[in-house]
Formats: sequence, structure tokens, C-alpha cells
Amino acid sequence: MKLIHKIKNFYKIAYQMGHYPSLSTVLFSRKKVFVYYGFLGDNNYGDELVYEATKALFKEHTLLPVRRQMPFSLRFFLNNKKSKIAGIVIGGGTLIGPFWEPEYFASLIQLGKRVYVHGTGVHKVIDQQQPWRQLLEKTIAGGVRGPLSVENVAVVKKPMNIAGDAAFAIFSDKSFVTRKDNKNVLINLGTHADYVGQEYFRKEFDQFIGFLLKQGYNVLYLPFHEVDVELGEMLIGKFPQIRMLKQPNGFNECAVLFADCAFAIGERLHFTVMAIMTKSPFISINYAKKHEDLLLSLSIPEIGLLPAEASHEKMIAAFNSREDFDWEATRQKMIGYRDFQLKEAADYISAN
Repeated sequence: MKLIHKIKNFYKIAYQMGHYPSLSTVLFSRKKVFVYYGFLGDNNYGDELVYEATKALFKEHTLLPVRRQMPFSLRFFLNNKKSKIAGIVIGGGTLIGPFWEPEYFASLIQLGKRVYVHGTGVHKVIDQQQPWRQLLEKTIAGGVRGPLSVENVAVVKKPMNIAGDAAFAIFSDKSFVTRKDNKNVLINLGTHADYVGQEYFRKEFDQFIGFLLKQGYNVLYLPFHEVDVELGEMLIGKFPQIRMLKQPNGFNECAVLFADCAFAIGERLHFTVMAIMTKSPFISINYAKKHEDLLLSLSIPEIGLLPAEASHEKMIAAFNSREDFDWEATRQKMIGYRDFQLKEAADYISAN
């Protein structure tokens, strides 16, 4: 049964999720082909969002993800048509730390392929320093997510620019509008692993939800991953008034949900990113350094709470003062990062 499950999972990721171009496109189109290093295929909205943003930067060309689960014909292309690959794009997750398929990427570097880094986060400890050093040793385009990533990556590459989160490439004032206060509050839970202060925060979160419901607010649970759905169902077991939403399909669909809320609070990093990009008053639950890195890049570290310090009183206070946030300063920061990403990508493409 495990083998059948693996085969089904491989087929789904490689052939049914729409991440891969056709073989004819990579072989015969005049578009340049850039290989994409990043997480995909795990039903994670954050991964899909940053891939959407990267495709927007490279919209005149073709991105080809390098993953274990990929069409056999494209795997053959990667291994046997390296001369047709224009360059390497490091995607927008927190990627610089572990490394997959280092030999393959090393072979591209040996052929002189250059690298574009798209708002990538950097782990505190880079497990495989030598492959990353080899990949990043030459002049590269783009930059990492924030100042903590700049500090962390210095053991293998310095200096590095701050590019902000990869999703900022698709930031637009169309989604950044002043809205009337309404009765919808978006919430989210979900992580890849347990974290320090998790039990305390989630107990306090329950009390905050109780406060919202007593105040007559509609609490809408927005999952960004399959794991989030399970956590949402547990919350609904405690608070049947909560309504579960479907995982959004793309930035525009997600932006509509955030535009219709008075407040947003959740664990997922790109839940916070979406709140920021849609001018939705929010709190970031900083269960990992990547949240702090994001907020520091925008000069708003005070909007984050460490889980062990996230009392329901603090959440209520932030909710009650939700109209006090200086959105214009944050907007200007995102515009700066967006324009930087666009220019760096354009210069990189033209040089390859």
C-alpha cells in the first residue's frame, strides 16, 4: 500500500498540479529556461504564492522546478540539455540551510550558469555550507528576505542584499486599499513542527477567539496547508461558530478574503505576508525567526509577538488599536522591495 501511495503522490505532483512546463516549451520555444529551486507540491499556499510571484518576474520566460517528483521527460531534459538552461532561480521559502541535489546544481555552476535569489530566507545554521558556498560564490542577482537572513548567510556569502519577501514582487496598490471596519476576523493555525511556547499561545488564542465571538465578530478560519485544516477542525470543535474557509487558489483569490476582514492573526508566515500586502490589521505570531526577519525587513518588529508572550490581553489590545498602524511607511517599503526585485530580475535575464 505504501508503494501505491508513493506512486499516486508522484503522479499527482509531477503531472497534475500545473507546476511544470511542457517538454515542447523547453525544447522548442524561444523563451529562456531557468531552473527553479524551491518547495512545491505539498499543498502549501505559501510555496504556491512565492512561485506565483517568481513566475510574474520571469513571465516572458520559462521556470522549470527541479524536484524529485517531476515528469520523466523533463528530468531527461535537465540531465542532458544543460546548455539550454539560462540560469538558476533560488525561490522564496526559507531555503538556504539544507540542500537537495547539490551535484546537479554544482554541474550548472561549472558551466557558468548564474544565480538569482528571490527573497530567500536563510537558516541560522546552514547544514551544507560547501554546496551553498559554491552556488553563491560568484556575483549573484536579487537578495534574501531580511536582515537576519543577511546575517546568517554571511558564513557562505557576503555581502547580500535584502529583497524582502518573494511575494512582494506582485504587490499592487489594487489590493492595498482602505476598507471600512466590518465584522470578519481571519485566523490561522499551522506549522511544520512544534515550537517553544506553542501550548501557551494556543490556550490564549482560544480566549481571544472567545472574546471576538462575544463581541459579535465572525471568526473565519483560513487554512494554508492540509495540517491547518486539522487544527481548524479542532478549533471548531470548541467554537462551532467558527467558519472554515477553503485554501485559496492564488494571490487574487486570497486577497479578496483579506480585504473583507477587520483583523488577521495566524501562525503561517505567508498568512502574515498576505495581511501586510492587503492592508489588513494583523498580529504576527513569531514562532520562528523567519517571522522576525520579515517584520525587521519592513521596520515593524513591534507587530510580532513571541508565542510564549502572546497573552489574550495583548491580542485584545492589538485588536482594539488596529486602526493606529502606519500603513504608508510599510507600503513604501514594499514598493521599494518590489521595484528592486523587478530590476534585479530584468538585469539578470538580459545578462543570461
